[in-house]
Amino acid sequence: MELHDSDANLSTFCNVSGLCKEDQEALVSIGNSITPFIPELTDRFYESLQSDPQMAPYLAGRLGGC
Repeated sequence: MELHDSDANLSTFCNVSGLCKEDQEALVSIGNSITPFIPELTDRFYESLQSDPQMAPYLAGRLGGC
Protein backbone atom coordinates (compact mmCIF):
# COMPACT_ATOMS: atom_id res chain seq x y z
CA MET A 1 0.00 0.00 0.00
CA GLU A 2 1.50 3.32 -1.00
CA LEU A 3 1.17 5.99 1.66
CA HIS A 4 1.37 9.71 1.13
CA ASP A 5 2.38 11.99 3.95
CA SER A 6 4.13 15.29 4.45
CA ASP A 7 7.05 13.37 6.00
CA ALA A 8 8.80 11.73 3.05
CA ASN A 9 11.08 9.65 5.28
CA LEU A 10 8.15 8.20 7.21
CA SER A 11 6.24 7.48 4.02
CA THR A 12 9.24 5.68 2.52
CA PHE A 13 9.76 3.68 5.72
CA CYS A 14 6.08 2.66 5.79
CA ASN A 15 6.02 1.75 2.11
CA VAL A 16 9.19 -0.35 2.29
CA SER A 17 8.13 -2.01 5.57
CA GLY A 18 4.63 -2.79 4.37
CA LEU A 19 3.01 -0.80 7.16
CA CYS A 20 -0.61 0.19 6.64
CA LYS A 21 -2.16 3.62 7.04
CA GLU A 22 -3.13 2.86 10.65
CA ASP A 23 0.49 1.92 11.43
CA GLN A 24 1.65 5.20 9.93
CA GLU A 25 -0.89 7.15 11.99
CA ALA A 26 0.30 5.37 15.15
CA LEU A 27 3.91 6.30 14.38
CA VAL A 28 2.94 9.92 13.79
CA SER A 29 1.00 10.04 17.08
CA ILE A 30 3.97 8.81 19.14
CA GLY A 31 6.67 10.55 17.11
CA ASN A 32 7.42 13.37 19.55
CA SER A 33 7.60 10.91 22.45
CA ILE A 34 10.06 8.54 20.82
CA THR A 35 12.24 10.96 18.85
CA PRO A 36 14.71 11.53 21.73
CA PHE A 37 15.30 7.77 21.96
CA ILE A 38 15.94 7.10 18.27
CA PRO A 39 19.76 7.46 18.39
CA GLU A 40 20.05 4.98 21.27
CA LEU A 41 17.55 2.63 19.66
CA THR A 42 19.48 2.74 16.40
CA ASP A 43 22.78 2.03 18.16
CA ARG A 44 21.28 -0.91 20.02
CA PHE A 45 19.70 -2.26 16.84
CA TYR A 46 23.02 -2.30 15.00
CA GLU A 47 24.84 -3.74 18.03
CA SER A 48 22.31 -6.57 17.99
CA LEU A 49 22.81 -7.14 14.27
CA GLN A 50 26.59 -7.11 14.64
CA SER A 51 26.41 -9.74 17.36
CA ASP A 52 24.42 -12.07 15.10
CA PRO A 53 26.83 -14.41 13.26
CA GLN A 54 24.62 -14.47 10.16
CA MET A 55 24.22 -10.69 9.93
CA ALA A 56 27.67 -9.51 11.04
CA PRO A 57 29.39 -10.24 7.69
CA TYR A 58 26.96 -7.93 5.90
CA LEU A 59 27.80 -5.06 8.26
CA ALA A 60 31.56 -5.55 8.53
CA GLY A 61 33.35 -2.31 7.70
CA ARG A 62 30.12 -0.46 6.95
CA LEU A 63 29.33 1.07 10.32
CA GLY A 64 31.40 3.79 11.87
CA GLY A 65 31.79 3.94 15.60
CA CYS A 66 29.92 0.73 16.45
